[in-house]
Amino acid sequence: AAGALWSLSVNAENHVKIVREGALPYMVRLLQSPHNKIQEQASGTLRNLAVNDENKVKIVQEGALPHLVALLRSTYDPVLIQAAGTIRNLSVHPQNEFKIVQE
Repeated sequence: AAGALWSLSVNAENHVKIVREGALPYMVRLLQSPHNKIQEQASGTLRNLAVNDENKVKIVQEGALPHLVALLRSTYDPVLIQAAGTIRNLSVHPQNEFKIVQE
């Protein structure tokens, strides 16, 4: 499911729809998976969704930030790339800047 959402999240028209349909709590939960591939797919989905300004705030409010920061310690490069990219996308919203620094 995470892989399918990642594919769907590439299309900007789906960014708001995916969040509105309730995917964020599941994606945040999947960031905590012990499986690298699932972590990569969940963080990749969030990275794409975080291009949208409304989603940037919602992703942080949903509690994704501590899990994304934890993924920066991964030894699996694809996870590092997606987690770092997600944090970068989240950081360009003024409401998130301080929260990111706190983490």
